[in-house]
Amino acid sequence: TISSRLHSSIFSFTCGTPLIDITHHSKNDLFLEMIGNKHNQVSFWRFDNELLKQKINENLHLPKHQECHKFKKMILETVNEIRFD
Repeated sequence: TISSRLHSSIFSFTCGTPLIDITHHSKNDLFLEMIGNKHNQVSFWRFDNELLKQKINENLHLPKHQECHKFKKMILETVNEIRFD
């Protein structure tokens, strides 16, 4: 997924879909930092076509099962941290 909207990035993350965020707001930046995916962001304000192409190429060569496993593990760890007390 290539997105500039936070909810699209959250949805992609929860589905285990590799994502590239065109970051334009601090909330997107903080979300990517939280999930350990800051390496897959491209600044909206300093947009670089070549950098976006590079990020797309990197994600296309990433084995999907490996990426999904990583994301599922991160989701489970995050869910286990949630408390309602």
